[in-house]
Parts: sequence; C-alpha cells; structure tokens
Amino acid sequence: MAVTFFGNHTPYLVEVNAYLLARSGQVEQSLGSLRALIRSLTPPAFAWQADTVARAKKLEDLLCESSDLAVAQLEQWELETIRALMLEQFLSV
Repeated sequence: MAVTFFGNHTPYLVEVNAYLLARSGQVEQSLGSLRALIRSLTPPAFAWQADTVARAKKLEDLLCESSDLAVAQLEQWELETIRALMLEQFLSV
C-alpha cells in the first residue's frame, strides 16, 4: 500500500495545507507539499488515492504555469463542492 502519513497528518490534511499555501501565494511551499503528497500516494492502491494524486498533479501543473490559474482552479473546486453539498444559500452575496 502506498500511503505514507506525514507525522500525525493524513494525506487529506497535507492536500488542504498545499491548497492553503497556494491560495496565500506561497507557491514553492505549496509545490513541495503537493510533490510530497504525490510521492506518498504513488502508486495508488485505492480510488481515493488516485483522485487525490490527479488533483495534486493538476494543481502542481497550474502552479508551475501561473499562480493565478491555480487559485482560479481552487475557487472553481470550492464552488463545485458548495453546489454538490447544496450549500449555495450560505454563500455571501
């Protein structure tokens, strides 16, 4: 199994941390977290790991191209999640 935990942090927390770093403009730190996440879940043993790796690689590619593109992708994922959870009523207008 290809899961490597980061101290007390699960891969989910490492992914969230990488996203927060990207949104705050800390590109190099975000890339480091994403790359460590990808390494820890490769090869994926479960579907959720493959999904996580795919998201991490997409964000890594976008960060290498443009931090603005990466932030736009994160915002899009956030909106998709809000819609999927039917939480639109809680969006600030």
